[in-house]
Amino acid sequence: MLKPIHLAKIEEMYSCYKSTIRYKFFEIELRANAIPDELLNEIRAFNDHLSRVYDPKISDEQIEIELSGANTHIKRLTYDCFKYLFVIIQDEIDEYEYNMDIKTIKEMQDGDLYHEMKRLKTIAFDTAYFAKKQEIENEIKGDHPSNTDNYERALIAYKELLDFYMKNEIEISGAKRKSFWTRTLKRTFSGAWWVILAAISALIGILLDRLIR
Repeated sequence: MLKPIHLAKIEEMYSCYKSTIRYKFFEIELRANAIPDELLNEIRAFNDHLSRVYDPKISDEQIEIELSGANTHIKRLTYDCFKYLFVIIQDEIDEYEYNMDIKTIKEMQDGDLYHEMKRLKTIAFDTAYFAKKQEIENEIKGDHPSNTDNYERALIAYKELLDFYMKNEIEISGAKRKSFWTRTLKRTFSGAWWVILAAISALIGILLDRLIR
């Protein structure tokens, strides 16, 4: 039978969904016109664990195991939402960057355009790297503090970088070299590292999920 402490944990997980995940789902669908299957699978696994705790014959020990599994999925779902948004936004950034002539960019606006672009790119990469690094370190140590704020800062940094390109689209368009093969290759591999990180995260989650069952 569920106790107040169990109900509090369930409420905390749903609070995470209401405060973060549903808004990220909305943004992902708005930008990509679809929710990736990987995210939908995390929702399914989360609900699967929660459904078991309402079995009248379940023990307190098993309830804790199922709630731990549900929490693992909701946390992974939260982080993966950010990672997919990174991929989507990076694809948009790549559309601006393909065949960009850095030498020409450096000569624009006395170099101010280039330095601002470099500054924003550095911040975006560093904050995203720190968020992922923190997530991995927490998993290795067995700690599970929320890392959402770190990912939120990284997402804001990526959006600021994209906003920079959108505001300076005319200047950037004038600093491009035309090359079909360069454009094709860059599009093919754009955002691939975030997809790989998301896949690794999902694999780790599956292995952890099996261990606690």
